[in-house]
Formats: sequence, C-alpha cells, structure tokens
Amino acid sequence: MFGPHDYNTGYRLFPKSLSRIFDPVAPAPPVLYYESIEHWRDYVYIDDVVTALLTLATHEAARGEAFNMAHAIHVSTPELLKLLVSASVDLVALTDPDRAKVIENNRILISTAEQSALTIKRQHLDSTKITNLPGFNPSVPFELGLARTVAFHSEVPLRSHPDLEVHYAR
Repeated sequence: MFGPHDYNTGYRLFPKSLSRIFDPVAPAPPVLYYESIEHWRDYVYIDDVVTALLTLATHEAARGEAFNMAHAIHVSTPELLKLLVSASVDLVALTDPDRAKVIENNRILISTAEQSALTIKRQHLDSTKITNLPGFNPSVPFELGLARTVAFHSEVPLRSHPDLEVHYAR
C-alpha cells in the first residue's frame, strides 16, 4: 500500500525514498539495500484500500471471511525505485528543470549495510477472492497513484499538474 500521508521515512520504501529525493537542501538518491535487490512486492494505492475495506464491510457475503488485497502492480524493488525517480523527474521538470536533472543523475544508491530484519523475497497475493466475491478491482492505475504520491512529497505545487486530481491537503 502506498500514497500520501505516509510519514514513516525510517522504514517504508515510498516515504523514505521520496524524503531523500525531495530533500530541501539537495536531492539525494533513494537507497536500495543490497538484500532487497531480488525483492518483489504487490502495491496498491491507499484510496483503493479504503474502497476495498468499505466494499467488504457492506457486502453480506464477506462477513467473517478473510481476503487478500488486489494489487495495482507487482514489481521488484529496484524497478519500483526507478519508477519513483522517473515520476519525480517528470513532476519536478514542470517547475525546475535543473533540479529535475540532478534527481535524474543521482540514480539509485546501493547499500551493502547489513539489515537486521529478515524479509520475504517475493510477496505476491492471490486476489481472486476479493475480485470475485464483492467484485473489487483497484481503480487507481499505479502510474496515477505514483504521480499523486510523488506530488504530495514534493514541493511542486499540485496545481502545476492538474491531471493528478489530488484530494489531500498538506
């Protein structure tokens, strides 16, 4: 799950990476921990998570059942970081082309520091049940959710990119 208002810059991939990219002093590259190079995850935008929960809460046949969340994209961590950088460059280029070039040229920093947490390399959930029973599918394409999330974490005024239709106040 990803989206605006996730401030956990210590551990969560999106806010941690975007806080580095949009560092007010100077853009810094997002960090890819060496152990995460082979990690794959499902991602879904927060609005779709809320919609799914509300759908399940009001669907009689869902009572007492467990569901896996449907995802918008299944992607590797290195690819996700590339997509974050690319979306950041695209947004910043609208108002500050020089800063956008710095972000683009920073690439991704690979850290060989040892992680203390053990993680599953590949997480991919079967969302057949939530798709079939209440008929839920994510409605926010990954690219749009990513653009909204990047815009939220950036200093670029949201009005400079009206297609994002962001409903959140900072």
